[in-house]
Amino acid sequence: RVWIEATGTNLILEPNVNAVVVNFHDITESKIAQESLLEEKIVDEAMLSNIGEGIVATDDEGRITMINEAACYMLGWEEKQLMNKFMTEAVPMEDETSALSAKDRPLTKVLSLGKKMVTSQANYYITKDKSKLPIRFTLTPIIIKGITVGSIEVFRDITKEKEIDRAKTEFVSLASHQLRTPLTIINWSLEALMKKSIITDPKQKGYLEEIYHASQRMVVLINALLNVSRLELGTFIIEPQKVDLLEVANRVVQDMVPQMQKKQITIQTKLPKTLPQIMADPKLITIVIQNFLSNAVKYSKNKGKVELEIAIKGKDIIIQVTDNGHGIPRNQQSKIFTKMFRADNARIIDPDGTGLGLYIVKTIIDSAGGKVEFKSEENKGTTFFVSFPLSGMQKKEGQKLLR
Repeated sequence: RVWIEATGTNLILEPNVNAVVVNFHDITESKIAQESLLEEKIVDEAMLSNIGEGIVATDDEGRITMINEAACYMLGWEEKQLMNKFMTEAVPMEDETSALSAKDRPLTKVLSLGKKMVTSQANYYITKDKSKLPIRFTLTPIIIKGITVGSIEVFRDITKEKEIDRAKTEFVSLASHQLRTPLTIINWSLEALMKKSIITDPKQKGYLEEIYHASQRMVVLINALLNVSRLELGTFIIEPQKVDLLEVANRVVQDMVPQMQKKQITIQTKLPKTLPQIMADPKLITIVIQNFLSNAVKYSKNKGKVELEIAIKGKDIIIQVTDNGHGIPRNQQSKIFTKMFRADNARIIDPDGTGLGLYIVKTIIDSAGGKVEFKSEENKGTTFFVSFPLSGMQKKEGQKLLR
């Protein structure tokens, strides 16, 4: 079987005598190549349409140029309803706290920066029926000759994972509640024994003190686990009220004095003489400052320095805690707000830490409409920043207060 391409030409030889000259050449190789490309295209389209993950391609402006069946199924739309629409308009996105505007969408950032983005926390697509679809995704720019010409997104439904996480969190909450009662009784009994001086042998007293301190560490861990469960279940309350932030900061500093004296650490406070009262939850603000100062003291060297600064910058209030301690290794800084994570040097300095403090702080601040950031250099120190609007924290309904 040979494919040919032919052309014909009329020739007039004599009056009333015509002839046709036909020229043809073999195009078999070209035809085979075309059919091969067509077969590859069909195979590629079949693969894309049958992949379980959602796949969306856009042009450089964020218009949808391709979407597979899995993505359409998860989002509840038909392909023709989404094609050539702006992804940021056709499919709204939310994070754990609020809806994301077009400029804050990962897609916009990937197209403008030309850098790949992989999510670690859940985001939500709003489907056609207005329900929230929890997803994790990878967004990759399409770059040709140094120019970003579009993007490819691969996402998957993590509803089952979220349900499992919620079940685990509920179990932790229940177990922590059940453990609090016997631990409280143990602590009362130990305190009574230590106060009444029933035990006079120095070695026995030492054992008793060790048991008491271990019990206190258990109380701290259980309270942290309860806080985490309330944060993750969304049952915690944010009750903004007028708060004197300077008073809160000074009270936390005073509470930290015994810990600082043990390590001969000096603290410098940079607080304005006056500060307008802000609408904030005093308990949550206290937890945030306590965590930052406690970490600064814990991971500072003996005779180190810690600085607490509160300032107004534009329309935001900034809380900043700086130390000149051990710092956070650069290759581990991206995980610092992850639940249960502790840097390698932190594990050596303080083996009893829970790895929950900074996770709790970030979740609180994110839920209250603020931001938390840090900068650190190993063996030189760390600075943590918290900012939230002068207008105050956002109110949140719930059932439980954090401890």
